[in-house]
Amino acid sequence: MPKKPRSRTERGFLALVLFRAPPFRKGLATGRIMRYNSIDGKMGGFGLPLRKTTAKWQCCRYNGIAAEKYRKVGDLYMIKKTTLDLLVITLGAALFAFAVAFLLDPNGIVPGGVTGIAMLLCGLFPRLPLGVTILILNVPLFVLSWRGLGHRFLLLSGFGTLVSSVFIDVFGKTLPPVQTEPLLAGVFGGLLMGAGLGIVFTKGATTGGSDIAARLLKVPFPHMQLGRLILLIDGAVSVAAGVVFGSVNYTLYAVITLYVSSRAMDGILYGLNIERLAFIISGKTAEIAGAITERLGRGATLLHGEGAYTGERRNIILCAVRRQQIAQLKALVKEFDASAFMILTEAREVLGEGFMDYENGL
Repeated sequence: MPKKPRSRTERGFLALVLFRAPPFRKGLATGRIMRYNSIDGKMGGFGLPLRKTTAKWQCCRYNGIAAEKYRKVGDLYMIKKTTLDLLVITLGAALFAFAVAFLLDPNGIVPGGVTGIAMLLCGLFPRLPLGVTILILNVPLFVLSWRGLGHRFLLLSGFGTLVSSVFIDVFGKTLPPVQTEPLLAGVFGGLLMGAGLGIVFTKGATTGGSDIAARLLKVPFPHMQLGRLILLIDGAVSVAAGVVFGSVNYTLYAVITLYVSSRAMDGILYGLNIERLAFIISGKTAEIAGAITERLGRGATLLHGEGAYTGERRNIILCAVRRQQIAQLKALVKEFDASAFMILTEAREVLGEGFMDYENGL
């Protein structure tokens, strides 16, 4: 005898009650399933009449549908975000590869790191393809750091390393090498290389090399700073380049390339607009702060300070302004108090109202 199909009401009241479930996960492991019993008109296991629980069941049912919709929206957002990240990493890796294959490698400029080691090996063994050599040298670094640096970081970095290695070999075979003044090749090669690496770094990835090696060396040498370890690795490779090629000029060109690359990288990561931070100590802080707000359109914060010699308590104005507003700020302070003490310093990055927003700054 065929089984009688459930009615629409019975199917509708098959629901999941969520207890302590995190958002958008439906709580499959933490809920309790309650099913409508069509025979006795009660909720199975609880003995509650149907008429008192219909609204509760419908609520649970609709919450489950909403959670499913939110989960799908979240999955779609993650797919779009990951795709965009991979496209940006590909662009940065292409710039990096173009600088290496088109400018640095043809002129014998070794930029340090694993890329520099691969260039040295290719100089000693010309038949080795540069991109494949870079990829092979990076494999042990990724294997050793698989547990310590996070899977997402290593997966994105592995993608960046693979793409940059492929582009290096493709550009090396399709583009004519540029034999030019080594200084020009080092400057413009470092500019393109730093811009490419900065673009890759904005997405939380790398193209492999000395930064991963430095993170591994940080374990046995915890007292050393990460930036100093990277500098030591790159410096050692650059010195080795001078020894291999028999000229100290190559080492000096590599140093110039690394400096230009770091400046270009900082410009991508932190922005090219370096703002100014002002500390103003005066007896007329209220008037100066009000004028800063009204005339310059900038906010000001009052810090409470005390003179070490006099013991006098005074307010200190803290204010962030753009570079083009420095002259106006100086004239404004001089107008109210010509004897005011003002300290101006660079602010690498200012996030918030009137400056860069957090979405573009991260």
